[in-house]
Amino acid sequence: MRSGLRIVHSLWSKPLELCVKRKRISGDWPSWKHYWYSWVLSAWQAHETQGRIDLVTDMKGAEILVEQLGLPYRSVSLALDELPEYVSPALWAYGKVLAYAQQRSSFLHIDSDVYLWKQLPEWCRNAPVIAQSFEATPQYLAFEDIYNRPRRTFCNLLEKVPPSWQPYAEENKSLNMGIFGGRDLGTIQAYCQQVREMVEHKANRLGWQALAATGLNNIGWSNMVVEQQTAYCVARQRGANIHTLFDEVDPSKLSEAAKVIGYTHVMGSKKKSVDHEFMQRLEKRVKEISSDAYDRIQEGFGLTRGCGGTKTTRKPSTIRKSTNVVKHVSHAGASVAKTSLGINRASKEQVTKRLAVCEKCPGDHAVWKNGKLYTCGPMLESMKKEGKGTCGCVLNLKARDMAEECPFGWW
Repeated sequence: MRSGLRIVHSLWSKPLELCVKRKRISGDWPSWKHYWYSWVLSAWQAHETQGRIDLVTDMKGAEILVEQLGLPYRSVSLALDELPEYVSPALWAYGKVLAYAQQRSSFLHIDSDVYLWKQLPEWCRNAPVIAQSFEATPQYLAFEDIYNRPRRTFCNLLEKVPPSWQPYAEENKSLNMGIFGGRDLGTIQAYCQQVREMVEHKANRLGWQALAATGLNNIGWSNMVVEQQTAYCVARQRGANIHTLFDEVDPSKLSEAAKVIGYTHVMGSKKKSVDHEFMQRLEKRVKEISSDAYDRIQEGFGLTRGCGGTKTTRKPSTIRKSTNVVKHVSHAGASVAKTSLGINRASKEQVTKRLAVCEKCPGDHAVWKNGKLYTCGPMLESMKKEGKGTCGCVLNLKARDMAEECPFGWW
C-alpha cells in the first residue's frame, strides 16, 4: 500500500556543469555513474512507497531524467529554466528553494540521495513544516564553521539579508533538509521569498560579485545557510510548528532511528566513507529496478563529457524545438522492467504490437520526433485541461509497462 504523499525531486543542471568544469563529482559520489544510480533508486522508491513523485527541473534536467532515464515522475515543471543567468551555479541550493516555491499543495521534497523504503508515518500528512532533523549546537560540533561564519560573511557583504536571521539565527539551530515540505504553504512561501530577495535583489548584485571574487565557492557551507538555516529562522519568525522525522540532533545517532522508519540519506561527504559493498548493492538494485536506465548510465546516455557520459547533450534550443515539452510534462513515461518492486514488463511481442497500433493511431494522436514515434499527444498539462484525452507519455516506454493501456482503449 502507498502513502499517497506527494514527493518532489528537483534538479538544476548548471551546478552539474560547474562540477564537471572543476573535475568534481556532484554530491561527493565516487563516480558519476553512482550519482545517476542514486537518482534512479530515489525516484523509484518514492514512487513505489508513496505513490507519486513530481519533478522540478530545467530543459537539460528533463532530458536526462525523463527522456533518457525514464524516471516515473507524474508531472514535470521546467521552472528552473527561468532562473536568472546572474545567479552563480555554485549556489546550488537555490534551485531547491525555487522548487519549493513552485508547490501549491502539500508536498515533501527529497534529495536524490534519499531513499524511502517504507510508507512515511501518517502524521506527515498533516504536519505544518517537516524536515529530516534539527542541526544545533552543542551536538553539531561544526555549527560555527558550517553556519555562523558564512552567515556573518553574507551580512558583511550583502545589503539585503533575510529579516528572519535576527534574532533567530542566534539560537544556533538549523534544519537538515534531506526531506522538507509540509502543509503550511504560507510559511514555506515566505521562506522562499526571503531567500529569493537575498539572491536576486538588485541591491545585492555587487555583494554577490564580491563574494565570488573573494571565493564564494570556498565559503563551502554557504548553501546550508541559504537553504537550511533560513528555513528554520522563517518558521520561528512565523511561529510555525516544525516537525522532524528524527528527534536526534547528533548525526552519529540517526542511523538506528532511520532504520526503524525506513529512510536512508547518504549525506554529503559520508559517501566517501561508505563501504564498497554499499556501492555494489546500489548498482545491483538499480539494475533490478530499471535495466534500461542502468544500460543508459553505462553507455553515457548523452550527458556532457565528464558528467557520466561520452557524448555532448543536444542544445536546449534543439530539444525545445524537437519535443513538446514547454512548461509541464504530464504523466512522464517511465522505463520499467520486471523488478523487485513488482512492476512487470511487457514482452517484446506485446511491445511491438502496441507500438504498431500507435504508429497508425486511429485518432492521429501520435507525435513523431526525428522520424520516430515519440509521444501520445503533446507532453503538456494543458492537454488534460482541454479534455483532449492524450496522456503525453513517451510511447516506447509506456508500451513496455504491462500495467499501461491506451487512453482511448486501442490497446
